[in-house]
Amino acid sequence: MVNTNQVCETRTVNIKYYDQTGHLVGKSPAMRRLFAMLSRLGDAEVSVLLRGETGTGKSTVAQALHEQSFRASKPFITVNRGALSPSLIEASLFGYEQGAFTDAKQRHLGFFEQAHGGTLFLDEIGELPLALQPKLLDALERKCIHRLGGNEELAVDFRLISATHSDLEDALVQKTFREDLYYRLAVVEIDVPPLRERLEDLPLLVDYLLSSLRPKAPPEVASEAWSVLKSFVWPGNIRQLRNVLERSLIFLEDGKLTMDSIHFPKRKGVLLERGKEESSDSEEIAAGTLKEQLQEQEKKILLRTLQAKDWDVTEVTYQLGISRASLYSRMQKFGIKRP
Repeated sequence: MVNTNQVCETRTVNIKYYDQTGHLVGKSPAMRRLFAMLSRLGDAEVSVLLRGETGTGKSTVAQALHEQSFRASKPFITVNRGALSPSLIEASLFGYEQGAFTDAKQRHLGFFEQAHGGTLFLDEIGELPLALQPKLLDALERKCIHRLGGNEELAVDFRLISATHSDLEDALVQKTFREDLYYRLAVVEIDVPPLRERLEDLPLLVDYLLSSLRPKAPPEVASEAWSVLKSFVWPGNIRQLRNVLERSLIFLEDGKLTMDSIHFPKRKGVLLERGKEESSDSEEIAAGTLKEQLQEQEKKILLRTLQAKDWDVTEVTYQLGISRASLYSRMQKFGIKRP
């Protein structure tokens, strides 16, 4: 005789919408694929290149990858190339001996040595000076370095993860990035999706962020507030979402996040004003699904920005915070062609 209670129990599945480390959340197909890749890449000693727009959480993905590897107990060193001046990047990476240059008062261990045994995460790798790229390639190939001003060759053991929001393929064509270094960095490439392409993850992300911002008493989110949050394009992605939530917590009433307490930055031409376009055909847009409305808004934003910037690709990508590859992909998707 079959125990019906036992049958019902075996059918209960507790689906967890986060990766093994708990740093990443999402139930969208793109994020589920990313979780699967991270679990398989954890102990693989290959270099990984993370690609994605600003604010998508590439540094968090890198840390999750590190924590799923056998190097998890060792250092995780993050280097933001954009925060270092060209004159400091080499000394910061390779270190230096006392007296190597005017301000070298004592020996300094560079990021390669600091990451020994662990993981080195190089963000904004596309901004690395061309003159320094051969030295990085050599360090990756031989796992040996020289400090500035030193003669001793030092063995270093690290796993490299790099990230970029720019179009490295275009940099290869422009000869501003070495092809041999690119292939060494991008043994495996991972695309980190923008928030607007995984809006189904928004409730999970909001709950996760509110719990981290106010762990003792995370606020309830009103239904109309959800409508507002889902109606924005989120050009700044998760970083912008966190910023909006953090600012909105200041204006909470009765511990509840309402439509009136959500405060978005005023950035004309990028964000939708509470889900409505200011153009005369807003009624036609409102008739479609949320996905259709967002795509129509995205197309209008792209076209309007391209026209405003006289089709200057560099200016447009800077304004919208996307890569050239992402811009060209969207132009092709929406059939936008330069006149």
